[in-house]
Amino acid sequence: MWVVNIQTGEVVSFVKFEDAVQEVFAVEVLQGSRYPELVNEDRELLARSYELPDAALADVPADLRK
Repeated sequence: MWVVNIQTGEVVSFVKFEDAVQEVFAVEVLQGSRYPELVNEDRELLARSYELPDAALADVPADLRK
């Protein structure tokens, strides 16, 4: 899933889903939300469902990287 600035065409960010996610049905703009989350209580499933590029991970507070 790519985030693109529609005024400049610049790719702002992306999320690459790796395991359990096969399709994305509902995409919405979350104004002002910097670290949105998947809603699921299965931490093991979440841990292997998507990955962030190293540069983006540097912006995530250390206590949330576990």
